[in-house]
Amino acid sequence: MSSKKIRYLLLTFISIAPLILHKMTIQKETQTDLDFIHQNILDHHPGPHNNDDPDFLIKMHKAYQQAQKNITYVYTESDHLNLLQTYAKTIQPAYLEVYGFNFYYDLIETTSDFYIEQKSPDLIWINLPTWIITDRTEAKINHIIAELPKHQTTKCIVLDVRNNLGGDSRWGTALLESLFTSPYVDQVRDTLYADVFKEWRVTRENIASVVDIATRSKMQFGQNSEQFEQAQKLVQGMEQALENKQLFYRANTTASEPITGASPSENTVTAKIIVLMNYKTGGSCLMFINELKQLYHNVLLIGQKTDGDAPYWDSRPLVLPSQRFMLSLPTAVIRNYTSKGFFMPDIPFPDDLTSDQEQKWIEDTITKLW
Repeated sequence: MSSKKIRYLLLTFISIAPLILHKMTIQKETQTDLDFIHQNILDHHPGPHNNDDPDFLIKMHKAYQQAQKNITYVYTESDHLNLLQTYAKTIQPAYLEVYGFNFYYDLIETTSDFYIEQKSPDLIWINLPTWIITDRTEAKINHIIAELPKHQTTKCIVLDVRNNLGGDSRWGTALLESLFTSPYVDQVRDTLYADVFKEWRVTRENIASVVDIATRSKMQFGQNSEQFEQAQKLVQGMEQALENKQLFYRANTTASEPITGASPSENTVTAKIIVLMNYKTGGSCLMFINELKQLYHNVLLIGQKTDGDAPYWDSRPLVLPSQRFMLSLPTAVIRNYTSKGFFMPDIPFPDDLTSDQEQKWIEDTITKLW
């Protein structure tokens, strides 16, 4: 072989060596992340031990085998993320999410803001973009909660939950209790959730996540709040279950304490309520819509079919070994919850509307309705 050819081959190898090394590195990271997710599902997700979801492990292992085969096609960070997200989605309704570190930060910071606006003497518009409440938004949603009792007899109230992916469902409940009064909402919720309960997958790591929930509840709602008390009881119950080597701890955390004196006839809200929703409306916001529709009230849904509900709730975040992405891992399964999984609009958006056209169409439609 001539020195010229050897030199050419050497230069070619030097030029492609970094690409080969990068490919080997990112594929190794992808395999490590995939194994980490797979093992954490087995160890901490309710699904593998859920008798109501007998195909969970079959779907999980098939998805894992397919993902392993596809690792050979991973060349970029985008490929890496896409493979992990595809693996997670294939196990649905596991309610797993894989996302970048800035996902929730970007979601919260770029989402539309909370506000309550009186469009006219007969129309109140309330924007509720998320139940993920931060220091920046807590005062704003508390302001809305404080204002709602004044509008029980307003002719029309618009609740805009487009793009609301959910979060802490207690904020949705607080809004309903403010508008309809706590005794009335509590009675309806007690009927709705009479047989509903959660089973928490009992592991040391899942308990640590609930301890964090208790800490946040104390900060947001106060040391003497019902929310903090419930979280503390949950921690104690899960720790006892762990000591007893139980796979699950059963907790009825949805229905309130029994009350007397309220009845459906005591609904004092006369306003027509319109809910704006779209395909991104999901998570605990679906519980909010479900509860609202159960309040024996005049509720109209406008928009698009919502995202689907799932039996697995109360996710906790985990940083993947590559330090590139995070996993949202459910820790509880809800039993006997009768939601059909999604909501269809009573009045759907017309197809092919731009965002500006959509807003004008909404305002025109609402004006015609009331």
